[in-house]
Amino acid sequence: DALAIAAPRLFLARFEKARQIASKIRVLYQLSRDILSKEHHYSFGLRNVNAVVDTIIASHEAFINERPGESIERDDPAEDEMRLAARVVREVNLPQLFPDDVAIFDSLLQDVFGMDAPLDTTTGDARDLVEDLEVAAQAIGYGPHIIAKALHVHESTTVRHGSILLGPTCSGKTAACSILM
Repeated sequence: DALAIAAPRLFLARFEKARQIASKIRVLYQLSRDILSKEHHYSFGLRNVNAVVDTIIASHEAFINERPGESIERDDPAEDEMRLAARVVREVNLPQLFPDDVAIFDSLLQDVFGMDAPLDTTTGDARDLVEDLEVAAQAIGYGPHIIAKALHVHESTTVRHGSILLGPTCSGKTAACSILM
């Protein structure tokens, strides 16, 4: 079960709200399986839970290493753990979702994690990557649609061991890969 996998690992990584985060991930994935379109490549199982937890822990450790002695945010570390978890869950799952399901998934994420406003997923590193992708895309002559695809491919490859790009002819698979190289 997702709760049995995620909670102990988050607890060992010193998350104050480890059990609550794990429970929210489990509920979100159950709702996603029930509500989103039934696509063969959608993965809301234990392997995806493991990838999400790995990424949450890595993001948390990266933040702490950048600012020794500080918690995620000074105001309310537990609240910020929830925002970090929600942001990572979105980043890990967004590349696999069809555009019609993205808005539904975002709505489920906001409801389950109790967020009033949509997440701002553009961290400093992501902004730098988007700027680099825009320069590369303009040099080759590609538009914003390809930049978004390339960003999804990049996010997917940072979390997964391998990726397969599927889609119809002329949908931007090769273009997205070419601006990443």
